[in-house]
Amino acid sequence: MLKDLLENRNCFKLVCGAGNENAAQVEELVKIYYAAGCRFFDVSANLEVVKAAKRVMGTDSYLCVSISTKGDPHITKAKDLEKILPLGIDCIELHAACEDESEAMFKWRWLNENFDGMLSICLGRGRLGDSQLIGRLKKMLECRAPYTTIVQADGFPISGGADDYKSTLQAVATAQIVQNANLPVYLLVSGGTNSKTAGLARLCGVNPHGIAVGSYARKVAHTGAKELVNSVLISPTTSP
Repeated sequence: MLKDLLENRNCFKLVCGAGNENAAQVEELVKIYYAAGCRFFDVSANLEVVKAAKRVMGTDSYLCVSISTKGDPHITKAKDLEKILPLGIDCIELHAACEDESEAMFKWRWLNENFDGMLSICLGRGRLGDSQLIGRLKKMLECRAPYTTIVQADGFPISGGADDYKSTLQAVATAQIVQNANLPVYLLVSGGTNSKTAGLARLCGVNPHGIAVGSYARKVAHTGAKELVNSVLISPTTSP
């Protein structure tokens, strides 16, 4: 189960690009990273993209689709979400870092009413201050049972493919803010993540359940997928 992968704190999540609707490209990425050891894949809420990913995923892996709110830097809207749900989606992620909290809450309520699987909230500090970010999370979690939700702490979303500490610093800092709030959630680090993320997280005392990698993972897919997956696996130190 996805919960097992998260609780073991060794979750590598491949972000194929929430706005990437090139089914052939996504299929190739999923195929490469599944062979490299990745077992959690995040794709666009597009029917053909979901079908493409599932063609090359093993039965021991899990699929997340991403939807958004206006003004979020990832995508502008969910497409055909109702058609996707029967295909066996394990997780739906809402990118909720918009200034208009009412829109985020409207979509969040819809997801809670129409999907009984794992839900994920992607939030960063680009538009929200630290206290506002935690306040929004607490409000969204009021309707969720403990450990049925992933919080994807987004440092620098869509920040490119650099493999240095500077690129991943904000991701780890945002994760630390969420960790310090002691919420009953699974924590993923994202936004500028790369092969340096896990090491920096350990140095900072941040102990996430996994790391989501997008831009950098897509950049090194054909040359360093296995090394990247191995580099970001988090050794278990504590239980949720």
